[in-house]
Amino acid sequence: MRLASEPKRFLTIEQYLELEANSLWGERHEYEDGQIFPMGNPDAPIEATVNHAAITANLLRHVGNKLDAAQSPSRAYTQNLIVKAGPRCAYPDLVVVCGKPQTPDDKDQVVLNPLLVAEVLSPGTEDFDRGRKFVDYRSIDSLREYLLVAQSEILIEQWIGGAGKPWQLTAEHRDPLASIALVSVPGIEIPLSDIYENVTWPSD
Repeated sequence: MRLASEPKRFLTIEQYLELEANSLWGERHEYEDGQIFPMGNPDAPIEATVNHAAITANLLRHVGNKLDAAQSPSRAYTQNLIVKAGPRCAYPDLVVVCGKPQTPDDKDQVVLNPLLVAEVLSPGTEDFDRGRKFVDYRSIDSLREYLLVAQSEILIEQWIGGAGKPWQLTAEHRDPLASIALVSVPGIEIPLSDIYENVTWPSD
C-alpha cells in the first residue's frame, strides 16, 4: 500500500500503453496527465451494470450495421479502442471513425481521429463525462459529435461542434418511437428502441 507521503508515480503515454497491452487479466485504465485510473471517473470508477452493457452493445451493433448498409466510409468501434484526447487517453463506449484510423507510431490500440464519440452514463461518471472528459474530447480536431446516453431512462443528448464551431446541445431525444439522426454521418438514423433494446427499467 502506498503511503500518503509517498510521491505519486507518473507514466508517459508510451508506458501507459505498454501497461494496457500487457495486462494479464484484461483490466483497463484511463490515463490523465501522467496518471492512470480504473476506467471511468478517477474519483468514482465506472459501475458495470447489465443496462450499461446492453446499451453499449446495441450502439455498436446498430450503428455499425447502419454504416455497413449505407456503404459509408465510417466504421464503428467498441469500447476496447483507446481515444487520445489532449492529456487524456480514454475508452469511449462507442467510437466512429471516418476513413482510416490514425494511430500514433503504429500503436493500433489508440485512435487519434474519431468523428463521433458516445458515452453511456452511470451515476458515478455522469458529471465527469459531461465535464472534464468532454473538455478533453473537444480538443480532438476531427470530433464532430458527442452522444450522452442515459441508462436509467430513455434520453440521448446530442452535442454537435468542432471545425471552428462552438459545441452545442442540439437535441434531447426522449421519444421511444423516434429515431436519432447522426449529424456527423448524414443519412444514418438509429431508432431509440434499438438503442434501448433489452434494457430493464426500474419499474419493470
